[in-house]
Amino acid sequence: MDFLKQYYSISFIGMSKNAGKTTTLNYFIDKARGEFTLGLSSIGRDGETVDRVTQTEKPRVYIYCGTIVATCANCYKLSDATLEILETTNINTPLGRVIITRAISDGYVEIAGPSTTADMKSIIDSMKRYGAEKIFIDGALSRKSLASPTVAEATVLSTGASLSNDIGKVVRDTVLSYELLNINKLDNLKIRYIIETLNDTNGIKDFTKRTGCLAIIDTKDKLVYSDCSTILGKEDKIIDNIDLDTRYIYTSGAITDTFVESLLKNTNKKNRISIIVDNGTKLFINEENKLRLSHRNMEILALEKINICAITVNPYSTQDYSMDSDLLISRLKKHIKIPIFDVKGVPS
Repeated sequence: MDFLKQYYSISFIGMSKNAGKTTTLNYFIDKARGEFTLGLSSIGRDGETVDRVTQTEKPRVYIYCGTIVATCANCYKLSDATLEILETTNINTPLGRVIITRAISDGYVEIAGPSTTADMKSIIDSMKRYGAEKIFIDGALSRKSLASPTVAEATVLSTGASLSNDIGKVVRDTVLSYELLNINKLDNLKIRYIIETLNDTNGIKDFTKRTGCLAIIDTKDKLVYSDCSTILGKEDKIIDNIDLDTRYIYTSGAITDTFVESLLKNTNKKNRISIIVDNGTKLFINEENKLRLSHRNMEILALEKINICAITVNPYSTQDYSMDSDLLISRLKKHIKIPIFDVKGVPS
């Protein structure tokens, strides 16, 4: 309960399918029962009995009377908890409009919410208006954008044997994801101002609402190059505008291995460049390139820092193998200094 009381909104994301994310969500829902009026929604779809991709049986989402649930119209019809409709929003999805409901009985629900962080923020505000005191947002596979601090104050990351039958690989991949999501925040106020006022002429002052933007800033804090686009497909043009005076490269889009490799290949050891992204969900680089950047003293910074508040582990795989839960936790704790636990092994 001390853990839950620290945060108003918590998102739940998984390293892969069957990482134990839904089991973790159910665990937290159970712990919040009787303590908070809970608001619950999802980016993507969850709560169904069979995984629609792997066709394997999966745990369902169980809620309690009084829970505020934001879900799509089609999922509302499939839930066996009795749900009172409070509001029909204007947010459309392939599964129908998102509706705000209140559970008037305990039971299982299927939840599916909006696909964008902006719409999710609107849904969170609506649930709060109807009395939600604590918000849980369930993530979908590969939708790490849900960890964005613009959506939730904290994030619980689930990992486990579904990643690999090699415990070493599970540890390495989990540590890498944690470190990328958890990159440090840019504290240079002048550079933040330059970035946040890019494209001001279009009336878009909030960097979280821009669909694409990139910039190069020199050692004198002067904007050298800017474009309303992302780095993807423009790697060569970015490289052409980099010299020894380059200090920062910012993009609102993704940073990939392709760009990192090009950057390292076409700059020398005297360059001290910091790469700035909106948050750690925009990083798609492997462990080797992360280390190469570090060895070249090229730092990666975020405009907003993600708060990974806990990691849960699932030692079982749907591929009929398992690993030692205690061993996995102990090996992760050598690298990551936050709560790490197996929800099935936590005393009631």
